[in-house]
Amino acid sequence: MRKKYFFVFIVVAFFFIGFILIDQNKQEIPKSEQVVDRLMNKVVSILGKKYKLQARAIKIAMPGGVINLLGFHFTIQGPLTKEELRLILVSCAQDFLSIVNSDAEIRPYLIHYPFTLNNIDITLFLVDSFKEDLDDPYIGIAGIANGKLDYLTLITTDIPKIKTRTEESYEEALNTLKTENS
Repeated sequence: MRKKYFFVFIVVAFFFIGFILIDQNKQEIPKSEQVVDRLMNKVVSILGKKYKLQARAIKIAMPGGVINLLGFHFTIQGPLTKEELRLILVSCAQDFLSIVNSDAEIRPYLIHYPFTLNNIDITLFLVDSFKEDLDDPYIGIAGIANGKLDYLTLITTDIPKIKTRTEESYEEALNTLKTENS
């Protein structure tokens, strides 16, 4: 009988010691990470609703708590033309920068203010109505990073391969959009 109680005592003791050790190892999430998490959730919600995007991944580069880069990978239903993607990417980038730069709470953590096109990265993965990746001749991936827009057509076998890649600067994209809307 004593062995049974001793065993129960040991199990209960280990259980409580475990909770004490776990509680001591809890670390508070730094304020910079809380702020960036809140901001990124806000951006995902706004861009997702406005442009019918589904978030795939979030990119954050903040060594030492200083935010150098913010970005997203989204899925969007296609096929979409280069012209449609250009408008979406430029509009998303402008909205993204507007949200970041108007958020006073994030400013102390930005590498510089205002944040620019060189500090954001947005990638769109195009899928069909069955959620399958789009192949050539359709654009399968489009993105904006470092102030440049990229459009890729893919050949999907076991491993997707890039068939064509078209690039334009943000300024070229803006001029094209202005010309198209004239």
